[in-house]
Amino acid sequence: MAIAFRAQGTPTTSTTTSLIVDVPTGVQAGDYMIAFLHQQTADATDISCSGWTRIGPAFIANDSGSRISGMYAKFASSSEPSTYTFNVVNTGRSMGFMAAYSGVDTTSPVAFSSNYAKGGATNTLTVPPQSANANLFSLEMYTGNFATPNSYALTTYDGTLSMLGTAYNPSGTENTAVSRSAMMVWSGTMGSSGSPTHDIATAGTASQLCAFQISLAAATAGGGTVTPSVVGHTNATSSGPSSTFIVDPSVSHVGSTVAADDWIILILTSASSSVNTYQPTAPVGWQSVVTFGSVGTGTISFGVWAHKRAVGETSYTWTQTTTQSIVTYQRMIFVRNADDLANWTAGQFQNRETSVTTLTNVAPSVNTTTAHTLGLAISVERTTASETDVQVTCDNFTKEWFENTVDHTLFVATKDMVATGATGAVTITYPNTQAKNGEAGILAIPGTVDMSTGLAIKVSDGAALVDATFKLADGTGGFITPGAYKVVKPGYATVTQMLAQTNFYCAHRGGSLDFPEMSLYAYGQSALVGYPAVELSLARTSDGVWFGLHDASLDRTSLGTGGGSGTTLVAASMTWAQVQAYNILGSTAGNNTSQADRPYMRWEELIAMYYSSHVIFVDPKVAIAFSSEILNMMDAQASSTTKFIAKYYGVSGATNNSTGWCHDAQARGYKTWGYFYDTDSANYATYAPHWDILGMEYTATQTYWDQLAAAAPGKPIMGHICPNAAAVTTAFSKGAVGVMVSGVNASIPPAIT
Repeated sequence: MAIAFRAQGTPTTSTTTSLIVDVPTGVQAGDYMIAFLHQQTADATDISCSGWTRIGPAFIANDSGSRISGMYAKFASSSEPSTYTFNVVNTGRSMGFMAAYSGVDTTSPVAFSSNYAKGGATNTLTVPPQSANANLFSLEMYTGNFATPNSYALTTYDGTLSMLGTAYNPSGTENTAVSRSAMMVWSGTMGSSGSPTHDIATAGTASQLCAFQISLAAATAGGGTVTPSVVGHTNATSSGPSSTFIVDPSVSHVGSTVAADDWIILILTSASSSVNTYQPTAPVGWQSVVTFGSVGTGTISFGVWAHKRAVGETSYTWTQTTTQSIVTYQRMIFVRNADDLANWTAGQFQNRETSVTTLTNVAPSVNTTTAHTLGLAISVERTTASETDVQVTCDNFTKEWFENTVDHTLFVATKDMVATGATGAVTITYPNTQAKNGEAGILAIPGTVDMSTGLAIKVSDGAALVDATFKLADGTGGFITPGAYKVVKPGYATVTQMLAQTNFYCAHRGGSLDFPEMSLYAYGQSALVGYPAVELSLARTSDGVWFGLHDASLDRTSLGTGGGSGTTLVAASMTWAQVQAYNILGSTAGNNTSQADRPYMRWEELIAMYYSSHVIFVDPKVAIAFSSEILNMMDAQASSTTKFIAKYYGVSGATNNSTGWCHDAQARGYKTWGYFYDTDSANYATYAPHWDILGMEYTATQTYWDQLAAAAPGKPIMGHICPNAAAVTTAFSKGAVGVMVSGVNASIPPAIT
């Protein structure tokens, strides 16, 4: 299992001997939580918190001993508190934040720890390198003197990791009551080439700088995986001379009945060595594992196929290219908890004539590359001798069963390969000699995730609801068991589908009245409510990062002040790292002002989560000067013209018939939405015809709605911005065919038709 970043908490500061650090939202039991802490102090006493252990080097951050920093870690329990209190050694000037990681080894979580690089006469720190290891997750921590304004005391960083988070005094000035320091953390997966020497150049006081690097070790491969098991089989059935035959897993089964998601392995033997004449044709969905034919010069043809059973499947029809009177026998084996067929290994199948004695079939050894692999030995024989189950034996593997039907026999044995390596050869011994007419080999079938601890759910088997379990892939090769789940209704697949609805709905900023606007959390909640389209306003940082923000500044959404234009935290003047030091206040959502604050969301995060399932309205707001950059980002997505709508204020977004956001977007194939107000009535006729979709405030009188409709006949009109169900009803009554809704919890969209 690879290590993956889970979540990050909000940076905090303290002016007392207690530093309270937030536990990241979404932490799961078993996650490795790391607290990144720093204090400006002349006392070398370590920071402490019950249950937490310092990782990495123990150090004082500069020559004068006036700073102490480090990482502290613990594995999360099933019921973590919302905060932890760390004891610091001075009354104030401390800071920190916490992050959580999944997939970390529980025995030796820290695989590498560098010595610290301490500031001296220069303003450049060199972090020692480490050797290559693709299983490592590296973290690099830096602390130093704070340089104003809001520079984080950093001028260059040449490492390969990505910025995780920062902590500093956000006022833009040195504040001795909080801290005169800045702290930064980078993190990311170690590449196959290892870690270079990282240089960190700063603008702060040289002697007050310090940095070091650690790497986390991934949990042992195979954790959470179970070895597949044989849960049943069918007795042999014959096809006779017919050119078609039907196999039915429910007939003549021995042991457990095959279930949905079980793998069915079909073994087919025919009394001939002529491959071309009797080659069978498998049904759709069946894949060849061992090519049908004869190994050596015997008079038996043999093949193996596999198929993952789907819900509701009953039987399967096969065909052969001959109607001659050659009897063919089919048997099925049911295997549970097997990985995808692409990961199976079919070992060499050899004829009995290659054995030391004509009494034995030998299945050659197979090398397994994945822990928890099932070794499945299969041996077939054509003989007219009478042989019983107790007479046929094997070594190395565990015998499952033997059957003798007319002149065909089948022997199956298994081995649980908990660790990787060679299965070892299997010798199957028969009571009668047979010079050529026998073949044997081993299939190595790796296991899949253990579902016994998954979330209990119900699924349909085509006739009734049956018990099942559910887990989520964590994106790193591992799986987690969710605490609960909710059904998310599908969104509009395309803009065309949206416009074809009798009434269509879009969530304004993800539901700005109910959740911290334009946070990834808000969009997730509006999707759960059932909103099939979402709206996004964008801002651009000074280092070119696009993120969700309606205003020119963060003042309203993060400080709770200002009307949005602001001069304190202007987005275009901030780096993305600086933006990440702030959260969107939960108190800005008028319908639920006591909820938690949420991080700002990058464009890429929304696209990754909802582009495939929702229509997205895109508004460049104050970053309109970079509109071509936004259009390029939209173009980069597959089938983009079917998923995006370019949105802007109707009067400003279309300057004439050829330029402006409206026409630039239309030139690339996008539908556009221009929204208007009753105060724009003098401009309806000039600007409304440019847009594909129009918008009118729901509170405007019917006169203005009619004037806008008359200015651009036939154009669909959306009502905006609707705070509740009553407002939605009002908009539709005035002629709207769609609505932009801020109070999404109060107005649930109808089903998509």
